[in-house]
Amino acid sequence: MYFVLIACFVVTANAANFCCQPDVWEGGLGLIMGTRGTNDAGSYLEGTMSIHVDAVNRITATNQSLTVNDRTTVMQRLVSDYKNNLLYTMTETSCSKQTLGEWRSNCIPDNATESMGYFGLGGESIQVKNYYINYVDYQVFASVTADTCVPVSYDIVGRFGDNEVVQNMVFGDIKPGIADRSVFQVPAQCDDPPTFSTANSVIGRRSTLF
Repeated sequence: MYFVLIACFVVTANAANFCCQPDVWEGGLGLIMGTRGTNDAGSYLEGTMSIHVDAVNRITATNQSLTVNDRTTVMQRLVSDYKNNLLYTMTETSCSKQTLGEWRSNCIPDNATESMGYFGLGGESIQVKNYYINYVDYQVFASVTADTCVPVSYDIVGRFGDNEVVQNMVFGDIKPGIADRSVFQVPAQCDDPPTFSTANSVIGRRSTLF
């Protein structure tokens, strides 16, 4: 299984000096990611995904198409159910589940450094707010729309567990609300496999959600 780091911001919503992303939204993104483990073995991943976020009910879903090392293509659907502390990973032939970490706010944290800028070219550009956030083991460079705090791009650099990671994501076609809530449904057979703990892993850090 392959998991993509999706930036989250560790701060309570009512304490944020900066903006908070919308509570309920969906859209798409393109990404590239490189990793290197302790044995210097590296991997390269690129792909696209659709993302669906419902912060009110603390649940997210993604449909991922990922190519690993220019060879292996992985198609999978992930549902992160934070109310029940479970992450479900589904493919055409299998389903697994892991425990999740705590739900975290979608607000820019107070320790961020803010600057203004533009994303795009000429008349197609939009004004954005850029944020640099320095965590203990990794850094996040986030750009969001200046007026609505909708995600535009994320760069994540740092260490997650035993892996050094560099990742870039660009968002598009972001819309408010969830058009079809069946994206959060999990087949009954997904409750049968054993549950693996991810409390100290990338997944436990809320890597698949916003």
